[in-house]
Amino acid sequence: MLEKHLIQIAGVVDAAEAEMLRQCGVRYLGFPPRLPVHHEDLTEEEATTIIKSLAPPVLGVLITYLDEASEIAAFLSRARHPHRAAPW
Repeated sequence: MLEKHLIQIAGVVDAAEAEMLRQCGVRYLGFPPRLPVHHEDLTEEEATTIIKSLAPPVLGVLITYLDEASEIAAFLSRARHPHRAAPW
């Protein structure tokens, strides 16, 4: 269950930034792969590596502009955290 008042930081650029945000108390880290207009902050592979390294209570949040469910599901499948029931 999500917190009543939460802050999500989007556009995490690398593992060092993710760790810094975790140390600051941020629990929701946003990753926007496959941006249609702007330059991506990091590759899908880099995002997947960071997401898989997150430990509770920190969670990865997929921010997507994709419009094909199969593409979204494929990315979520690759990024699934090995120790959680939910992928993000």
